[in-house]
Amino acid sequence: MIADKYCCPLCKNNNQCCIPNDCSAEGCWCTDAFFPKGIFDLLPTEREKVCICQNCLEEFKQRRV
Repeated sequence: MIADKYCCPLCKNNNQCCIPNDCSAEGCWCTDAFFPKGIFDLLPTEREKVCICQNCLEEFKQRRV
């Protein structure tokens, strides 16, 4: 399955990652974000690796508190 590089694999909304657009790595929100290991367990195994959106990341962190 080919993933849309701009689509969050969890909610299917825009992931707001600029890395697919060849921006500098320092320019994207995801380079400074902490992604708990458990969030990756939610991803389907057959999906190509694409960025999780900031909203899904924050919701995941809030549920784990």
